[in-house]
Amino acid sequence: MDKIQSIALTKLLKLELPQFVKKITTCLEKHNPKALKLQDAYNVLLDQRSKMALLRVPYGKNILTPVIHKLHLKRLKYSAAITTQINFIKKMNLDDTRELLELAHPFVKLHLYYLRQNNQYVIDQTLTIFFDQLNKKPDIQNALETLGMKFYLDEMKKANEEHYKLSNERSRDISQRPKIDSKAVQKEAHYVLRSIFEQINFYQFTYPDIDYSGLISEINVLIARFSGLIHTRETCNNTRKNKTKATVAAAEIIEVANEPAPQYQSASETVSISPPANKEIEKTELPAINIIAEQNIPFQNFSHILQTPDVESS
Repeated sequence: MDKIQSIALTKLLKLELPQFVKKITTCLEKHNPKALKLQDAYNVLLDQRSKMALLRVPYGKNILTPVIHKLHLKRLKYSAAITTQINFIKKMNLDDTRELLELAHPFVKLHLYYLRQNNQYVIDQTLTIFFDQLNKKPDIQNALETLGMKFYLDEMKKANEEHYKLSNERSRDISQRPKIDSKAVQKEAHYVLRSIFEQINFYQFTYPDIDYSGLISEINVLIARFSGLIHTRETCNNTRKNKTKATVAAAEIIEVANEPAPQYQSASETVSISPPANKEIEKTELPAINIIAEQNIPFQNFSHILQTPDVESS
């Protein structure tokens, strides 16, 4: 008796699954589901086929993201120009600029120093506060402009406003995307397909007078085709993975081969031992050892020599 072969449905790509559901539905329709007592199963498949339209190509990066990033870097560039010029003027320590620096430097230091080290949200808020405070303090703005920073301030403000505008537009575009749980849609389709395949296999016993072999054979052809796609993909992935491992291993071998060989001391070389640093010990302790060696006296009889108090070093 024929049987529908198994297939790893979870390994089908998101955009392969709709094609598989469509072809299985078409196959069942061609074999007259009503005559095979599979009309209910066919209706469920039609419902799944309509749900497959929810599985779309991933949106990917928003078209505004690169533009927003360039504006972000631009405002940081002008911020750095302002802090660099402030530092330069401060080092010059000229009488004409001292009073202006007393106004401008603390303000710039508070808002713009080390600005790049923060995340984008902190930078957004910091620049918003910077320009708000600048509008409320015309004396500081005048000091900065007098010190030659009007161009940098204008360009940074323009980039910041454009950055804010496009960021809001991007957020609006993303929020308008349809909210679809692709994983749930795929999981449901997997369950329906498995259930229908099991139902067809079981109905061969329930209705022995109905011939399901043609339907099963055609479904198996489709399963073999899609299983081939899965197998080819896994083979390519494994080949790529093994190639990467081989490349890393070859690099490690080359690195080890290029390392200088360790230098070993030959047996013929004499090992020199430096004399003891304590001269008093050299004068007092060594003769005692010589006496033992010359007179061939057992070591245990001279334990009192070893217990003599240490000689104080000079």
